[in-house]
Amino acid sequence: MKGSLRALSATAIVIAAACNSILGNEEGVFVPATGDGGEDASGGTGGRGGAGGKGGTSGKSAGGAAGQGQGGSTGGGAGAGQGGESTGGEAGSSSGASGGSSGGLGGSTGGSTTSEGGAGGEEPVDPCEAQPCVHGTCSSSGTDYTCACTAGYDGPNCDNDIDDCATVVCNNGGVCIDGIESATCDCSGTGYSGTGCDTLVQNCAQSPCLNGGTCTDVGASRTCACPAGYEGDSCEINHDDCNPDPCLNGGTCVDGVNTYTCTCQAPWHGLLCDTGNLAITCSNGGWWDSTGKHNDGNQNTFTGYGSSGGVHFNSFLVFQIPNFTGRIGGLVLHLFHEGYNSPNGTEQIQTWDVSTPIGTLLADGVGETEIYDDLMSGALYRGSFPTTEATVGTHLDLTLNMTAAADILAARGGRFALGFHLLNYSGQTTQNENARWSGGAAEIPNHELRIDVIP
Repeated sequence: MKGSLRALSATAIVIAAACNSILGNEEGVFVPATGDGGEDASGGTGGRGGAGGKGGTSGKSAGGAAGQGQGGSTGGGAGAGQGGESTGGEAGSSSGASGGSSGGLGGSTGGSTTSEGGAGGEEPVDPCEAQPCVHGTCSSSGTDYTCACTAGYDGPNCDNDIDDCATVVCNNGGVCIDGIESATCDCSGTGYSGTGCDTLVQNCAQSPCLNGGTCTDVGASRTCACPAGYEGDSCEINHDDCNPDPCLNGGTCVDGVNTYTCTCQAPWHGLLCDTGNLAITCSNGGWWDSTGKHNDGNQNTFTGYGSSGGVHFNSFLVFQIPNFTGRIGGLVLHLFHEGYNSPNGTEQIQTWDVSTPIGTLLADGVGETEIYDDLMSGALYRGSFPTTEATVGTHLDLTLNMTAAADILAARGGRFALGFHLLNYSGQTTQNENARWSGGAAEIPNHELRIDVIP
């Protein structure tokens, strides 16, 4: 057994010497490792190991061979060999061993195949750490990766939305809307519904037309034919029959369905408040004498001859005409006969139009004989009417003609006047010969102008 160990020891020495020679150990000596207690004496101090080899490109490196010992080849045990120094590899993947080690043959390889080649080595980056798969799961293999895409996406990085509209047909103008692993048809405005816009929409199915309107389907829409009195897309609006307002003379319109009613103010009546019986009270009166004189404070309506002054008088009455709408169907002067003073049993009185402006007619005047003349000339409103002692204290209803009616219509919203003249003056000068309608202002309101207004 001991002989065998010696043989192995000798072989190791030879191998070590060869390695030292190749690697150029600077001392060129080798000290064998401590033996198992052989017969040979201790050989002496071993030399320094050679420099370690440079690591490979993969970061793995082999340590340098140990230096050859200088001790004796025989003896009890070789001195402890000094491990060879090794230079670490440039880039290893795991921690490397130190360059040299002590042990059996005086130097060991400087680094394992999985060691880092010294300082500065880094681990490779996992490509899935950057999360390259947008809609999928990443799997790595070394520096490569693959993406398992979720439904509806494809592409190397699962970033492409698969066009699901490629296999969908939208009819009748429908538009395909791509989704995620799905697609739908937008049928808006086509008049159709359903998955493929292939079902005609029944726009009239829900009876959208109100108030008895008739519905008609028209493509994507419908129309409503509304009954009289209604309007709007769905016949929802009651047409305003009061616009424009048909009611006249201050009447109030009340809207109905295709009709209206007028609530009239007195004295108006009729469908449009266009019929009424107006009774307009006299607002002023007086006289002008044959010398052209008038006193605006004297509202005595003396008509005829006055013996005390030897002058003749023509009288007038004034009425404020309201603003009304319609035609005059009848016109009556409701005249109060206040006095009579004449030797004759009857006096005939004429009624005339007045062209003198009302303001001038009512004002004081002297020498304005043209106004006196105006009250007995122009257009007659009636031929004449009789007055007697018997009619004093009564009202005389005097129908006026259409000339008077036309002048009243023209005066609406303003004032209207009538003139009175004694027709059959006898020529005597010693007695009064006259009729009177009022003795003063208090009796002026006793007169009325009654107008029948018709449409």
